[in-house]
Amino acid sequence: MSRIGAGLFIFCVGFALAGSGHAQDATDRRVDAAIANQKAAYGPPSPRKRCGVPDDSGDIVVCAPDNSEFRVQSTAQSNPRSREALNTGIPRAPNLSTLPDCSQGCISIGSVPPPIYMIDFSQLPNAPAGSDADLIAKGERPAP
Repeated sequence: MSRIGAGLFIFCVGFALAGSGHAQDATDRRVDAAIANQKAAYGPPSPRKRCGVPDDSGDIVVCAPDNSEFRVQSTAQSNPRSREALNTGIPRAPNLSTLPDCSQGCISIGSVPPPIYMIDFSQLPNAPAGSDADLIAKGERPAP
């Protein structure tokens, strides 16, 4: 390759790189503009307005005091067994029982009372004389 050919080659490569640099700058500007638009749309919320001070449009912001007596309890606080309170991200086993859930109380009709056994000791026969039962009853022999 001659010196002129090498010089021409270097000139062409330099011109191509210089042209791509301008294209790269335009691409960078478009990307920067797209990022700025996304930050404006999805970025952090604007700072809170001060209470009682009108903003640029003339609206006055009214704020309540931060007292807990004026706040309504969330569903998770008022009902610990609600879906919101139990949704902690931990998987739970399903309830496969066919019985009703009686954690809040069940209505039942009742049940059968336990049986009562009536024994009339006057109807029992006396122990035969000399048997173990007779000797234990008289106190002549210790009970087993």
